[in-house]
Amino acid sequence: MDLYFTNGIRLKIDQNQRTIIIQFDENLITGQTLSGLCGDYNNNPDDDLKLLSNGLITSIPVNFGNQWKLDRNVKY
Repeated sequence: MDLYFTNGIRLKIDQNQRTIIIQFDENLITGQTLSGLCGDYNNNPDDDLKLLSNGLITSIPVNFGNQWKLDRNVKY
């Protein structure tokens, strides 16, 4: 599945590979601050997986997912 949104976001889901790819149009992020899964969107993989609560970086994907999910009662 490949979805393009008018706000400059592309979401590609590959169920066979079990991957999700999120792409941002460069015009969308110019002058804005991003964080989280893509880090600060600065091509530095060391700041990816930034936690929502404290801004620290985690190397444990489950901790990252639990911080950013909408329903905090669901545990993975």
